[in-house]
Amino acid sequence: MATWSDVQTYLRQRYILAEDTPQLVALDFECTGGRAQRILISAFSALGKHWLLLRSRVCERHLLDPEEALRRNAVFAVGYLALSEGFYEVVYTVQLDTLEIDELEIPLKALTDTADELERELTGMDRW
Repeated sequence: MATWSDVQTYLRQRYILAEDTPQLVALDFECTGGRAQRILISAFSALGKHWLLLRSRVCERHLLDPEEALRRNAVFAVGYLALSEGFYEVVYTVQLDTLEIDELEIPLKALTDTADELERELTGMDRW
């Protein structure tokens, strides 16, 4: 069983953190073509359980039709597109109570690649 503190320690030991607060950790990953993508990680409670929320911004809301976003969700191996504060993000949640800490590597990589590919395709830019 992992805790938020365990996750923070794991990430601090393996990555240079772009942001590190008691409530949030941000990591910047290098992507192909000299691009970068930021992943934000935080903890929350729901359904009587502890969870991690991983998210990475893709584009402004007006750049992707909601119906198209739903279609794209159907083919993601990890995560889904969601709207937050006027932006689409690739989002993934994982239950902390059953997390093996090294299992974080798969969603971190998948979210990074998915969000960066979508950002490049939809905006042609590298903002996040």
